[in-house]
Amino acid sequence: MAAATEIHHRKFRSRGGTHDPSNLIHLCGFGNHTGCHGIAHSERGHELGWSVHSWDEPARVPVRYPDGSWWLLDHSGGREEV
Repeated sequence: MAAATEIHHRKFRSRGGTHDPSNLIHLCGFGNHTGCHGIAHSERGHELGWSVHSWDEPARVPVRYPDGSWWLLDHSGGREEV
C-alpha cells in the first residue's frame, strides 16, 4: 500500500466542498489520476465514500478505510465507526 501523500476533498471544491475535516481525507497518488486519488475521482470513489455528490453532506457519508472498516468523519476532526 502506498503512503498517503495528498489531501483530497470528498465533496470537490468545484461542487461547493469546504476545508472541514469531515470533507478531507489523505490518499496516495498524484493529482486526480493515479493511486487512490485517481480512484476517488471515479465511480468507485463514491462507493468507498472517498467522494460524495454535490447534494451530500460529507459528515453523513461513511468512508471506507484500508482495513475495511467504515467511519463517519465529523467537523472537528473526530470519527465514529459505523
